Amino acid sequence: MKIIVDGVELRLSHHEFDPCFLPLRDPHGGLRGALITHVDDLLVAAPHAEMEQLQQALSTIFPISEWEAGTFDYTGATIKQTKEAIELHQTSYVNSRLETVEIPKGVDPDDLADQVTLQDNMSTVGALSWLSSQTRPDLQAGVSLAQRRQKTPTYEDVKATNRLVKMAQSAKEEPLRFVKIAENLADLVLMVCHDAAWANAPFDPEVDDLADVAAAHGQGVYSQLGHLLVMSSKAAIDGKQCPTAVVGWRSHACPRVCRSTFAAETMAGLEGWEEALTFRSFIAGALHADPARAQEDCARQLFPIVSLTDCKSLYDNVHRVGGPKAPSEKRLVVDLTALRAMVNAEANYWGHLIPGGKTLRWLPTGDQWADVLTKVIHVRSWWRNLRVTNLPFSSEQAQQRI
Repeated sequence: MKIIVDGVELRLSHHEFDPCFLPLRDPHGGLRGALITHVDDLLVAAPHAEMEQLQQALSTIFPISEWEAGTFDYTGATIKQTKEAIELHQTSYVNSRLETVEIPKGVDPDDLADQVTLQDNMSTVGALSWLSSQTRPDLQAGVSLAQRRQKTPTYEDVKATNRLVKMAQSAKEEPLRFVKIAENLADLVLMVCHDAAWANAPFDPEVDDLADVAAAHGQGVYSQLGHLLVMSSKAAIDGKQCPTAVVGWRSHACPRVCRSTFAAETMAGLEGWEEALTFRSFIAGALHADPARAQEDCARQLFPIVSLTDCKSLYDNVHRVGGPKAPSEKRLVVDLTALRAMVNAEANYWGHLIPGGKTLRWLPTGDQWADVLTKVIHVRSWWRNLRVTNLPFSSEQAQQRI
């Protein structure tokens, strides 16, 4: 499909990383808009002239009688666009789809749930899963932990699901908010916050090793990993207050048994960096038609990545002179070396251009935004703290501790 805007022919093409994302490009490969598809739902983003022509062309192919704009629902979420921001929330979804599971009176919390309660719990966890993956990172750790119990839940597990429902309801009007945060790409920074909770994930009998289940005697073995991708201005890593945009997150039980907190934190750091690098390459692939521009070395030129950890031993091992110190878990040497390579490659390019210089930084646990992605924390202030950065960094501190 092609459209003509001001005498210039524009065409849609598939993104190299995702065929459901179609950039609209001019003959020189410049980005002029985009189309997103989800099954039979279409979402278009473009300036007014391009938008008008795209809608007309798409309406000749698909039976679209009317296009929605401004404020509308898309795949269970409400998108609201104003001059100041674009907001994404699922208030209506929470109101219509989320209810607590009814638990029979007088049951023992440690007993396995009956079949009706089990099915209701599974349905509720499924609804929470969609919510947490689309707009509510603060729920995802609890949802991930609940999913590992949903095949054989106790009544206490169902109560935990109900607490998640109440958490979802209490912050249902908190949106993901996207505002202009810099004048150009070179002023941006992608912060990846990564965290881990050691051996706190329950067993999932369908995926976990039965030998591990037997050896654990009912205790947790698998560690919950989480990371959060936040876009902001470079001034944020100099301790300045800057607006933010959450652009990605994940929480899950590590598939590998970690024998220490340090091991779990290393795995979380690796996953966070890998997703941050992929996200930046995706942006590069959207901005430029040449697939080579999405390669890691070329994409690095767009904006820096800085990761934040509250694990001092991880910070020290990555930044020590020479190779990483050999931990008691020898297999971690490989993971630490891989993490160090990503951090150093970023620092070699961006170190002299960003405040503080380092691309992996330590911060206190109280300032770690990813903490809610490793354990269930009912913290309403998390959203408020995330809107504007207030990181414990400054030019003076950078010389002393970073």
